[in-house]
Amino acid sequence: MYNEQLGQFLFNFSYATSYKIVDRGIFEIFGPHGITTVLFKLSTTVSKIQTGYVYHYTFVFLLGLTLILAFYQIQTFVSMLYSCTIVLYFLGLLVLCVKK
Repeated sequence: MYNEQLGQFLFNFSYATSYKIVDRGIFEIFGPHGITTVLFKLSTTVSKIQTGYVYHYTFVFLLGLTLILAFYQIQTFVSMLYSCTIVLYFLGLLVLCVKK
């Protein structure tokens, strides 16, 4: 009696939480339905800002290229600073070891 009641309660509870909330809720929002909604809104926004003038497209292209190159340069600079920091750290340890 208790086994059937408890088992049925747990079965219904797990069905309601794992299937209805997680699988059909969260996964749908962050999965196919959410991606479709975001892409639809993005495409309508982009279609509204299109003018048809070539110089606007050229400006956006050059702006994107500038941002990509700036990101690459910043990434290279940060990795160089990180490498220099490691080298300076080990040189400092070497100096401390030699002084002793």
